[in-house]
Amino acid sequence: MIRAPPHGAGELKPIRKRRLAVIVGALVVSMIAVETLIESLNATETVRIVERRLSDASGLNVQLGRDFHLEILPVLRFEVNDVLVSDPEPPFPPVLKVETLRLELDSWRLLFGAVEIDALDVLGAELFIDAGVADGGEVSADLPDADTSAGAGIDFRIRRIGVEDLWIFYR
Repeated sequence: MIRAPPHGAGELKPIRKRRLAVIVGALVVSMIAVETLIESLNATETVRIVERRLSDASGLNVQLGRDFHLEILPVLRFEVNDVLVSDPEPPFPPVLKVETLRLELDSWRLLFGAVEIDALDVLGAELFIDAGVADGGEVSADLPDADTSAGAGIDFRIRRIGVEDLWIFYR
């Protein structure tokens, strides 16, 4: 014999609704607290570490502006203004200037050690290329060799690159 469920068996009881509301509220408050904590960390030291790692990996001097933003939710997004990449040799001419650089990372894959950039947006950039006319009228540009010592390289994948307002200068 098949019996019908009692009246209201498929509905959440009021106590379960309150418990669910408390859990969701606690999660939201926790996420806001974590984001606030991360933003309040010593930003200057963090920027210096990132600059040093990027400089080591690229073989160029990388300077990040002190105006940057980090978002954790809904995606991991890092935005920095006033990026300067320069030649490590005197007189330290600039190679690249960027008004705004924005990265969106796949935070799930980052947890497993894979750096996957969902979006890399470059807004307002000036690229300086030291060009020399070689035999046959070809233009070439030389960049310094990157540091290839252990741990200096960064393996990553970029899904989308967006460039807006790019100027290229030959010197």
